[in-house]
Amino acid sequence: MKQIYPLLFSALLIIGCSKKEDVITISESRIVDENAELFMSAKSSSERFRNDFSTQPRSNPGHDHSHGENPFDWILPNGWSEKSATQMRLINLSFGENSDAECYVSVLQGTGGGLLANINRWRLQMLLPPLTAADIAELPKKMLLGQEAVYTKFSGDFKGMSDDQFKKDYMLVGLILEHKGISIFIKMVGPAKLLENELDNFNIFSASLKLKNLPNNHNHSTPGAKLKKSTKFSWQVPEHWIEQADQKMRMATYQIGTHSNSECYVVMLPGDAGGVLPNINRWYKQMGHGNEKIKSLDGVPEIDILETKAKHIDIIGNYTNMSGKNFNDFMMVGVIFSFNKSMIFIKMTGPESVIEKERQNFLMFCKSFETL
Repeated sequence: MKQIYPLLFSALLIIGCSKKEDVITISESRIVDENAELFMSAKSSSERFRNDFSTQPRSNPGHDHSHGENPFDWILPNGWSEKSATQMRLINLSFGENSDAECYVSVLQGTGGGLLANINRWRLQMLLPPLTAADIAELPKKMLLGQEAVYTKFSGDFKGMSDDQFKKDYMLVGLILEHKGISIFIKMVGPAKLLENELDNFNIFSASLKLKNLPNNHNHSTPGAKLKKSTKFSWQVPEHWIEQADQKMRMATYQIGTHSNSECYVVMLPGDAGGVLPNINRWYKQMGHGNEKIKSLDGVPEIDILETKAKHIDIIGNYTNMSGKNFNDFMMVGVIFSFNKSMIFIKMTGPESVIEKERQNFLMFCKSFETL
């Protein structure tokens, strides 16, 4: 076995250990096949650019069936497919009716040319003008491997790496993390209309990217993760979420870290519990938007939970809790779905600054539910 995996794992392990509270685990994961090698360890150009990589096709989505020494595990979002790795892509995924969109992960030693150069290279591929260093400093951040990575979302006409790939009305979404001598790139590119509907899947995938515990460890759960069960379900809880005492009507309640006014809870009610649309409008009213009722569920985003389509909402406003207490500048993230003649609600509320950073953890929490 070549030395790349121990070397890369050692560098990445520093990242994984430097901010433990942001690590999240989930019971579903997928391991990159051991033949997917990074070019960064190769000593010659012929070795760097050889094209004999392969991965096993997914026979059972959401579950592992290989145990390579690549340091990453991840979740494959529903509707996405794995492609063979290439010399520059450690993880290589595609989606869309004709597989006309892709998402991939690359890891380079050093800065890979630098944040400014790489972001402007992406913008050049989208036929957009370059950004200044000051512009890039203002770009949003998202968590990746427990660290803040720079997040980009550009729309334009895509020309790719060469001028013969021109495609109109495209979008490029990316994350770049520079840390401890390596650079990690996650890049998703495809038709803009398609990618707008895949942003949650991008968040799920990037949030799920994690390190194995040890180079040869075949146990893929993250240390310190909390597996919880009810009489009907099991689920994975982010390590920094704090379980709260039982409350009437709630299957589970968690405080978000040290933020006492932030919580996530699960409720399961028999029947239709009044219906999905009325409940979403009730949530809007709780957030101070009582006059902005949704008239149809058409266009409301969906995510897959328990092999069921769940309606997913994000609302920012002034929150009134069940006790009538008011909170300004709050955010609510929630899902509602019907399951086995019952209605399940998963809702997270708290200050916007807190909940925005927890959105990926929330999605991962929702996706981790399994029936017993």
